[in-house]
Amino acid sequence: MPAVIYQRLADRISDRLLAGDLDGCIACLQLPFSLATNGGATVYSEVEQLRAALDASYQSMRVRKITDHIRLVQEAQFVGPDKIIGTHTTNTLVNGLRDIAPYLSRMVLDRGRDAIWRVSSADHAIENTAFPVLRPAVEDGDHLPDGPEMSTTDIKLSK
Repeated sequence: MPAVIYQRLADRISDRLLAGDLDGCIACLQLPFSLATNGGATVYSEVEQLRAALDASYQSMRVRKITDHIRLVQEAQFVGPDKIIGTHTTNTLVNGLRDIAPYLSRMVLDRGRDAIWRVSSADHAIENTAFPVLRPAVEDGDHLPDGPEMSTTDIKLSK
């Protein structure tokens, strides 16, 4: 069940981003929203900041002619009644051909009081240091930045 919830939300965000539906993307995210790479991290605490970052990502995808942004869940588990942590592989394609190498990502999903699941943080195995990330720099697409570990009892921060 957590993998289904995770995959549906990842698909919804990818579809909305490719369509340029920034409000739809924002509706899938929880503020504050944290984003980390192996090169750094940032926290978006205002809707306007998030909208600007998403628009920059959308414009970059348009310029690169991205046709598919596919996230395939690797694993996901409940770490509390209203929290899921999972990982997925991100694939970015142009007419069926890779734009960049696939890379591992991790998301934390939180269920709000309205019973809607939203992403509160995302970590990506890319090397970018500037935000928003316009073109992921993939070196070792399997190495995630430190972040929450999956645990059936609680969320613990990696060392």
